[in-house]
Amino acid sequence: MNKIRSSRMMEIEATRNIELMWLIGKIKPDHGTLSSFMKINTNAINQLFKEFTHM
Repeated sequence: MNKIRSSRMMEIEATRNIELMWLIGKIKPDHGTLSSFMKINTNAINQLFKEFTHM
């Protein structure tokens, strides 16, 4: 949504963005965890963005 696609940038954003910190419950995932999650759930993430775009 905010043009952040790399897992390293997501890791930084999880400690900087107050709204994101609230959404994820103040956990601080590392870039390896984020990368693995995105690889395992690629189809679900793509479907989520398609549905969000249709709204």
